[in-house]
Amino acid sequence: MTGTGTAAVAVVGIATRFPEASGPEAFRANLRAGRDSVRPIPAERVESTGLDPAVRYPELGYLDRIDLFDHEFFGMSRREAEVTDPQHRLALHLTWEALENAGYAPAALRDSRTAVIFSSPGNGYLPLVPDSGTLSLMGNIPFALPARVSHLFGLSGPCYGVDTGCNGSLVAVHQGCRELRDGEADYAVVGGVSLRHVVAPEAAVADFPGIASPTARSRAFDEAADGAGGGEGGAVLLLTTLERALEEGAFVHAVIRGTATAHNGRHSATIATPSARAQAEVITRAWERAGLDIRTAGYVEAHGSGTRLGDAVETEGLALARPGERRPLAVGSVKTNIGHLDHAAGVAGLVKTILSVRYGELYPSLHFERPAAEVDLDGARLEVVTSLRPWRTEGVRRAGVSSFSLGGVNAHCVVEEPPPAPAAAPAAAPDEAPRVVGVSARTEADLHTLCERLSLELRDGRAVLADVAWTLNTGRDHHPFRVGAVAGRTRDLATALAAAVTWRRLAPAAGPATAPRVVCLLSGDAEPAAVTGGPAPLPDRLPVPAGRAAAVRGQIAAHAALGRAGLTVDAMISSGLSRYVVRHLNGTLTDQDTRDLAAAAEDEGAPPRPERLRAAADEQLAQGPVVFVELGARGELSDLLADHLADRPGAVVLTAAPGTDGVSGVLARLYELGHDLDWSALTPAARRVPLPGHPLRGVRCWARPVGEVLTDRAASPPAAGPSTSGPSVPEAPAASPSVSEAPVPEAPAASPSVSSPSVPEEPAAAEPAAEVLPWLRRTLTELLHADDVAAEDDYFAIGGNSIIALLLLRRVEQRYGVGLRMVDVYDHSAVADLAAAIADRLPAPAAPAAVSGPGPGTPESATPESATPAPAAPGTGAPALPPIRRSEEPVLSYGQERMWFHHQLDPGTTLYNLPGASRHRGPIDPEAMRLAWEDLAERHEALRSNFVSVDGRARLVVRPALGDFFRYEDLTGQPGAEHTARAIIRAESERVFDVERDPLVRVTLIRLAPDDHLFCWLTHHAVNDGWAPQILMDELMRFYRARCEGRVHRFEPLPVQYRDYAHWQRELMEKGLLDGELRYWAERLADPPALELPTDRPRAARMDFTGAAHGLTIPADLVTRLREVGARESATLFTVLLTGLKMLLSRWSGQHDIVVGTPTIGRTRPELWGLLGFFNNTIALRSDLSGDPAFRTLLRRVRAEVIEGLENQEIPFDAVVREVAPQRDPSRNPIFDVMYVHQTLPPHFVFGESLFGPAVDEDGGPLFPGLPPGTAKFDITVVVGERAGADDLDVVVEYSTQLFDRDTIAALAEALIDLLRAVTDDADTPLSALPALPGRLAGPDGRREEPFGGLPAFELPADRPRPPGGGTGETARHEVPLPDGLAAALGTDGLLAALAALLTDRAEADGLLLGLVRPDGAPLPLRIDVTDEPSHAELAERIARLRAEAVTRPVPGRLPPFDVTADHGGTGGPGGGPACGLHWSVTADRIAVEYRTELFDEETVLALADELVDRARAATTGSAG
Repeated sequence: MTGTGTAAVAVVGIATRFPEASGPEAFRANLRAGRDSVRPIPAERVESTGLDPAVRYPELGYLDRIDLFDHEFFGMSRREAEVTDPQHRLALHLTWEALENAGYAPAALRDSRTAVIFSSPGNGYLPLVPDSGTLSLMGNIPFALPARVSHLFGLSGPCYGVDTGCNGSLVAVHQGCRELRDGEADYAVVGGVSLRHVVAPEAAVADFPGIASPTARSRAFDEAADGAGGGEGGAVLLLTTLERALEEGAFVHAVIRGTATAHNGRHSATIATPSARAQAEVITRAWERAGLDIRTAGYVEAHGSGTRLGDAVETEGLALARPGERRPLAVGSVKTNIGHLDHAAGVAGLVKTILSVRYGELYPSLHFERPAAEVDLDGARLEVVTSLRPWRTEGVRRAGVSSFSLGGVNAHCVVEEPPPAPAAAPAAAPDEAPRVVGVSARTEADLHTLCERLSLELRDGRAVLADVAWTLNTGRDHHPFRVGAVAGRTRDLATALAAAVTWRRLAPAAGPATAPRVVCLLSGDAEPAAVTGGPAPLPDRLPVPAGRAAAVRGQIAAHAALGRAGLTVDAMISSGLSRYVVRHLNGTLTDQDTRDLAAAAEDEGAPPRPERLRAAADEQLAQGPVVFVELGARGELSDLLADHLADRPGAVVLTAAPGTDGVSGVLARLYELGHDLDWSALTPAARRVPLPGHPLRGVRCWARPVGEVLTDRAASPPAAGPSTSGPSVPEAPAASPSVSEAPVPEAPAASPSVSSPSVPEEPAAAEPAAEVLPWLRRTLTELLHADDVAAEDDYFAIGGNSIIALLLLRRVEQRYGVGLRMVDVYDHSAVADLAAAIADRLPAPAAPAAVSGPGPGTPESATPESATPAPAAPGTGAPALPPIRRSEEPVLSYGQERMWFHHQLDPGTTLYNLPGASRHRGPIDPEAMRLAWEDLAERHEALRSNFVSVDGRARLVVRPALGDFFRYEDLTGQPGAEHTARAIIRAESERVFDVERDPLVRVTLIRLAPDDHLFCWLTHHAVNDGWAPQILMDELMRFYRARCEGRVHRFEPLPVQYRDYAHWQRELMEKGLLDGELRYWAERLADPPALELPTDRPRAARMDFTGAAHGLTIPADLVTRLREVGARESATLFTVLLTGLKMLLSRWSGQHDIVVGTPTIGRTRPELWGLLGFFNNTIALRSDLSGDPAFRTLLRRVRAEVIEGLENQEIPFDAVVREVAPQRDPSRNPIFDVMYVHQTLPPHFVFGESLFGPAVDEDGGPLFPGLPPGTAKFDITVVVGERAGADDLDVVVEYSTQLFDRDTIAALAEALIDLLRAVTDDADTPLSALPALPGRLAGPDGRREEPFGGLPAFELPADRPRPPGGGTGETARHEVPLPDGLAAALGTDGLLAALAALLTDRAEADGLLLGLVRPDGAPLPLRIDVTDEPSHAELAERIARLRAEAVTRPVPGRLPPFDVTADHGGTGGPGGGPACGLHWSVTADRIAVEYRTELFDEETVLALADELVDRARAATTGSAG
């Protein structure tokens, strides 16, 4: 059976949902019967999904219901389930069923290296969801399907979606096999699902001639073939290597021997035309990888779409793959049975083939009478199977499965029958030991259903009991409702399960069992227990009389059996001689006890006193429910307690008598009572066998309520046939269908893309605290779409998450004026506790006011404003913030005003550029794209903003249209097009905006080839903050799609525009509504420290904002561990990383007072959630790291600081700066120098492929969204990007090149990773023990050595500032003669002292970094400090010492660029390169100065040279101080 190909992969679990077949066995029965499951749409389907009953829908391979989902089983709220794509939900159901079918308990696979790979279905459900937001976004993004499976099942292997078109599910199988063979995973969950959320009318089929069959039938290879008929469904397989499957005793349905996938390339005329040559190549490659000859195949499951061209090409491809073969090969297509399942089509064909090779059956392919003229079946040696027949082969049954996509992707899979199962013992062997078997379910009703299904499955007795017991005990999760059975034969087990259902139905309904305490009874007169395997020998230390030996041996053996089963005995009660057995079992038996026992008589020991026994039992029951277990067939203790505890709640008495199955029966009963047994130890290992699994109950979970009927058909997909992405239009969510209440039709209404703010709830008027809990329960029921929420429910256990929590906090604030924080939900997760927390914060009711009529002349409704105080803002005592209302006043926000002011000072700045770039591999209509941006700007007024100067103040002007903003370059066929395109993007990213005149949006589209475009967009930060890319891209794509179709997309109007927000922000400040926040920050940030990091150059007197960026990735394994650290402390990943960064800054600087800035999103109100503009604010988070805190300690501290900071985020940061740091230092930013940015990037935040990321060459484009290249706003900015669907993190460190070299920043980044790894190893590591630097850079104290940092600022006394980007470096030279003997008299150090004194005096600086150029080697950096105003002689001695130290202790790393260099003897040139402003060269008779003409005028340099000569002359005469 084995060849020389790749490792074989076993299919060990299967779950399916196909038309008219709920599982594999029903599917097989339909295949055998030749059943055509394409049919009219079921009435219940129309009603349940809101389809219009008056519309005629096409026939299709329909599922009966797609709205049903067991959301509670998967821990999802009904609300979350309703906004989640039914395809995602079906994938969850099928994954559970596949794992149970394989005999692997889902909980046992948690944290296993199990890959999850699904075909990525379209998200046609999203337009039906009325509430847009993160919850619905994550519920409908295709990548979230496998991600949700991995998350909910706790699977930690590779996880991704595959989108290759309608063969995606077979490609997913191919990828799963690769992950297994490459060793990346131990198991793989693979498959695909495809559902029709909205069904188009029958007439829409005509829009796809030749692709969608007008008769709704796929007639593969037949002369009547007219396209594919549609269908829906899905399948999930569990795969592992064949070697592992055999080792673990797994049931093998079939073996996958080889797979392959490849594209047509240019072998086809168009992208959608199939290629026989390419199909033959992929088939050949799959069989070669299997190490097998295709001539051994007995069947091929064809793609068989039923299109004339597709069938003809596939026939030719199969012929090319089998050259010279004369024997006919059987072929067929499952599409003829169930329709084309689109993303699930490939796996549907594979499942059919697995059943075929497993059972040795060839199933009929329907609707075939005679081949089409262009389909040469005889020439290709192919035979379409038209009736059920056995597999005709003498060797191993092997088959191929082909699946091809409309985009030219081909896939093929080689499948083989399973290996023969090992011989099993007879199922009904008379001496087979009875087995304890546990069956459980989540509810009593589910338990009844499961027991009945198992009973029917096992009643014929063919299954081996050992296999059944092993599968049910170790291959199932164990739920609260349970049946424990003891059976020696499979039929006995079937009978026991059926009887259990009958008895339980007759018994009063009971809730899930809570495991009672176990108290063992050891009666002195006990009869021997029935123990499997017989009693153990007596220990020598228990010389009991011969008459009691058997009973004692039985008691010891029974006790040991309980221990082996994983049970803990909480107490033991004994009588008679058994008191010695108890001491033996407790380990307290003494030598004297042994002697007393040896002398004891046969019947020694008084009978137990009933009153004492009852008291002991009552004492045990006082601690909770108890099960009393007699370790014998009967005994006096159990006899007495059975009477005493009859009908006593919480008390059960068990005996190990043969009639109740002995100790095995006790274990079974303890399992039913809620005890978890060690099934692996209790059950002998055997094979896993497919058995009925836990029933999943269907609850209607649909985006629209019952009775709401879809009336807008514009959004409907094709009625039949495979879904096809329009090749000329990039995919974007379709517009939502409108709805009407049945049966009255209404006109279609536009559906908003972003939900409008909800109407605020009417505030409660002095509502009693007792009413909070009922209100909270009702609110959570609504938000979670739950049936009911109980007071004792845990918010997170009933499906709550942080997204819904945000909505809840808003409701609480609107209802009660109480400002809860997110941490309150975590700290009070029980509903009743959260209600109590709200009640405790309710404002005290005001004292009743005296009632009197209105005074004369005062209208009754007129009330002084002061008479009704504003309600308190949540948690602050300050007035509540008013809503945002429309305003026509043309005002700027504070952030916009700050940027405008910066532009007045530096009109050429690019500091506020917000660039974006992507690559789209597909056609783009340039004019439609231009118009789409115009449409976007029409909707979002901020994009059309300009800021003009009127009387020295900024004023908003809104342009009627964007104007000249769009650039299109066609570089098709040009040499070096890629390089040219990237240069254009770089130049556009660095474009200087004129904020008064230019459109503040620039779009550049570059065509490299008909299907390859680079796309660059640049906005000014004042009109777009970059924190809502999903808004921009989602709406842009909707506008673009509409323009491509010759129409204009209409959204529901936005509630406010950005100017309204700016007006509201200024009102808050003017009315003092943010004074409380300002007081908080003034106190928190009083006397902020200056961070003194070790730098590569002294800090200049003024920041020039030039910068660069360094990229890195935090690997997925470290991210996972960081999340775990955060979870243990209820801290987000943001807070964990921020804590690590603060610790690193402390270690590098040696400071313990650390302030780091971070931007806030700023969209704190629902009116702003769908609006583009500049909403970012900044908060400065200050931490005290004194006392050598451990990481965990500091994490808790930072978590509190973050929460407090976010509660005070509304105050503009400019106002905080004016209050805290009114005196500005131009050499650094106010309050903080390091910024931390943590951004969550949605899946489609760019159009096409993102050109961002740490691996991108900085010269090729921006490293991260919103980072303009070549700039740095702060000394260091650490930007972290969480990409949707990615486990690792992208990090970009932007840094000031005035201060740092790239090597230094790379070392800092490396140190951060090392530190984070250290804290995940031990979160209690103190600050002093954490790594701060790679060893090669660390000083004696572990900190980075500081060769140039800390020097007082020096600004070159130039005539002009240094040009951006470094300038041209053009220089000139001037020489001044020296008096005879002057150079010799002063020497090198004397002349350098005169030069240092001159330049520091001119710059009014306290120090200078001078590069001393040598004939060989790098310049010597001399760090000359003149703070103490030394004399010329002192300064010369200081320089001589610095020169000697510089020679003997070279500085590690790269030298900084120098402002000033010098050499003595005229042997060297400027050592600073282009950055050097002045180079002084001294010989015996002259001084030469080389200077940069961009910085200095000739007159200035002449004056400096003359003054240097004067100072040198004065030093020799002693007249200079």
